[in-house]
Amino acid sequence: MDKDVRQKGSIPTPILMPIVAGFVAIIGVGATYAYVEHDDVSDRIAQAERLSDEGSHTEAIELLEKTRRSWLVSSLGVKGNEIANALQEALVRKHHQDIYVRSVDKLEATEWNDAITFLQDIPDGSFYHDKALRKIEESKRGLVEEELDAERAARREAEQVAAQQEDARQRAEQVAATEEAARKEAERVAAREEEARKAAEQIAQQEEQARKEAEQFAAREEEARKVAEQRAIVEAVKRAEEEAARKDAEQMATQERLAKEQQQRQAELLALQQEKARVLQLAKTNP
Repeated sequence: MDKDVRQKGSIPTPILMPIVAGFVAIIGVGATYAYVEHDDVSDRIAQAERLSDEGSHTEAIELLEKTRRSWLVSSLGVKGNEIANALQEALVRKHHQDIYVRSVDKLEATEWNDAITFLQDIPDGSFYHDKALRKIEESKRGLVEEELDAERAARREAEQVAAQQEDARQRAEQVAATEEAARKEAERVAAREEEARKAAEQIAQQEEQARKEAEQFAAREEEARKVAEQRAIVEAVKRAEEEAARKDAEQMATQERLAKEQQQRQAELLALQQEKARVLQLAKTNP
């Protein structure tokens, strides 16, 4: 009787065994899947860290976001903290990478101060801190070099201005020297013209003196002639024929002498005129 009751309230062994076997199989498959998924999550985290170490932070963030949405992580929380930390680190690195890239753009544009300002926003301990320090030093060198270039350019410009001023000064000195030489030459020409004028005046004075002397000589000759005529007239009474002959002889001698003197005066006058013409010619040809 009791045996029959127990049989009515329990599951027969032939039926129970397949159920237990199926349940164990399900648990085994689930455990196996969970183990494989766990390894896959670990591999994804490691891969994301490698991508981030290589600078591919965006890909690392995408991979970690995808891994966080997996059922093992979202449902069971497997490696949830590790993924959150890795994701936070990748986001920080991405932010610092963006700052670093903008600073490099500023550096390439030779905007040294802006590059340094960006790079100083990357804190100690950052994945990009050492790179930022190197770029800061590079920016400082560029800034110093830019200042040196500006100083060299200013010095070259100052040297050019000084050279231009020196050239202008030398040209001014040359112009002044040329003007001084022209002034002295004009003075020499004026002096020669003054000498020529004075020489011409002297010649004119000499000619006038010679003319006056000739007139005086002619007047004296005329006076002598008149005296001689008077004497001849007085003596003619006493020595008519002899005086006439002598007078003729004297007149002939006087005429010859006068002719010679006249020729001499004419020769002297001609010489003075020639000397005057020569002096005037020299003044024209050698100003």
